[in-house]
Amino acid sequence: MIEQLIKMFSASGDIVIFPWLASADMIEIAHQLNRRVFAGDAAIERCHQAIAQSRLTTEPLDYP
Repeated sequence: MIEQLIKMFSASGDIVIFPWLASADMIEIAHQLNRRVFAGDAAIERCHQAIAQSRLTTEPLDYP
């Protein structure tokens, strides 16, 4: 579902802002769709986990 929403409301290379972080998978999906991601969460531990998972499962993107 999140993949469909990202595709519907953004294009490749766009910035996507998640004011919440329900799961680290959201960041991974956005990266796979070639979006730049800004995300946050009230729980700092969830932010750390998302960063760690994102670095381990995705390659850095080359933006213009």
